[in-house]
Amino acid sequence: MRIPRLWKKSIDQGRLLILSPFDEKQKRPTVSSAQKRNHLVAKLGRSFLIPYAGAGSKTEQLGRDILEGGGAIYSFNLPVNDGLIHSGAKPIGMELKGMKAFAKNLKSNFKTRFEKE
Repeated sequence: MRIPRLWKKSIDQGRLLILSPFDEKQKRPTVSSAQKRNHLVAKLGRSFLIPYAGAGSKTEQLGRDILEGGGAIYSFNLPVNDGLIHSGAKPIGMELKGMKAFAKNLKSNFKTRFEKE
């Protein structure tokens, strides 16, 4: 991966970390490599927003994997997300009130994880 010049200062200052499960030979994304990347991100996080997860999709399966691993999933309260919501995702409304509640929860999780340690 070629690192953009604008990123180098942040990397040198310890403010930016680039993680990859791939070696330098991996040049183009594939379905398999995208799944590996998504699972790496899932292992690093606690809360995720999955706005759209069609029935039987890889996105829906990733959401279920995250839930099984103890992570939190938020998803818009839409019929297309019913499978994920029935698996334990927290439904959020698309109106401003729902979005504010979601943002407040993320902020609370961030403080719990980083600021109180």
